[in-house]
Amino acid sequence: MDGALLGRATTATSFGRNTRPGHWTMLGGILVVAILLPVVALDAQGLWTDEALTIVLSNWSVSDMLLQPTDPTPALYYIFHKLLIPANAPLEVVRSISVATGVMSVGLIYLLGRLAFRPAGGLLAAALLAVWTAHVDYSQEARAYSLLFFLTLLASLGLVYYVQLLRQPADPIGTTDRGRRRLALALFCVGTILSFYTHLV
Repeated sequence: MDGALLGRATTATSFGRNTRPGHWTMLGGILVVAILLPVVALDAQGLWTDEALTIVLSNWSVSDMLLQPTDPTPALYYIFHKLLIPANAPLEVVRSISVATGVMSVGLIYLLGRLAFRPAGGLLAAALLAVWTAHVDYSQEARAYSLLFFLTLLASLGLVYYVQLLRQPADPIGTTDRGRRRLALALFCVGTILSFYTHLV
């Protein structure tokens, strides 16, 4: 009985409440850095060839993107670009999808690190990703790489969460556990499937 209660308490506090007072302040600071780094000088460099291709392909109809591909990269990013970015948008807006998914990736890796290595691990993972040069660079490109990384993290978060739920003792009623497991599997499936439609890697 004590083991079951401990298992449920551990999972409940994986995303939970038992954190030090400065924890959320530190996370907020990390997210501010994650926003500022890719936004600073976002338009300092002009479009390069592949980004120009993104603009060209996003002007196609969705059916043409799916049925007449000329780029080996699958169509999901181009569809998002078509739906969210207006024609003749300034360079900062053209690159905004990658900026947004890059910042959200810092939040996701915080959750993943927290699940796997407790709150301090989540903060460390988020801080490292926020200042990682490659991540900042890809978050400034109008290409699919930042979206792919976000979806890969989403799938990883779902898988780790599902495994943790399997390891804890079952809830006597089981309703809560089933709901959490379905959520975890949904995150894993959505992240995995959409990543295949984002990039061939």
